[in-house]
Amino acid sequence: MVKRVSALLLLFVFMGLQGISVVADTDNVIDQPGFLNESEELELQGIIGDIEDEYNMEPVIVIVNATEGKSSMEFADDYFDYNGYGSGEEYNGILLLINMEARELWISTTGKTIISKYNLLTQTMVDRITPHLTNGDYYEACQEYLTLVGNVESSGKLDPFGKRILSMMKSPIPYIVSLVIALIATGIITFSSKGKVTTTSRTYESANSFKLTNQLDRFEREFITKRKIETKSGGGGGSHTGSSGRSHGGSGGGF
Repeated sequence: MVKRVSALLLLFVFMGLQGISVVADTDNVIDQPGFLNESEELELQGIIGDIEDEYNMEPVIVIVNATEGKSSMEFADDYFDYNGYGSGEEYNGILLLINMEARELWISTTGKTIISKYNLLTQTMVDRITPHLTNGDYYEACQEYLTLVGNVESSGKLDPFGKRILSMMKSPIPYIVSLVIALIATGIITFSSKGKVTTTSRTYESANSFKLTNQLDRFEREFITKRKIETKSGGGGGSHTGSSGRSHGGSGGGF
């Protein structure tokens, strides 16, 4: 009897520890509305863990129904700061907020190095993620976000040049297009040469028969036109200070 009770207690403890480990395993993926299933959250968390281990920066994904009266930027910055995220002394990391209340997304960057690295890239990241959210593909949006983060960390670019070239080489389309263009160009040159005019206005002109005897340069007038160049304001960029006192960068937009 005692052994049976002990076995049951060990089973409950084991199950409890399993539950705790699942929660711990998805600490960086917060999905209040429940758009992601458990396997999707675990897969995203695994990718986040790999990025954090390799590049010493912590990605986070947060999907919420409301932002407690804060703007998407304020909520994203505060969520990162007040929930213990960030690697190293500078709290290096990046957070994707999907705000269902305002149907906005915001990418918040933290840490001097990360803010500088992503300064000119976060708006492009927003533009790449937005179509997935517009279509209701939340898992694909999160995957796109982590893919872009991985690309930036590994190469400093959103689309590594080498991978694009390798992808193009594997596809037969560039070769087919090149062949078609070459055939068209060859055909045009061949057919155009058959009807080429060989007699021109200079055919019967004697060599050196044309001589310029007088040359005059005359300055007439000068016009200067001034125009104001309008600049388009983006959805973020630069850096700002959150309520915690830490610096953040980032960009956002609607979906």
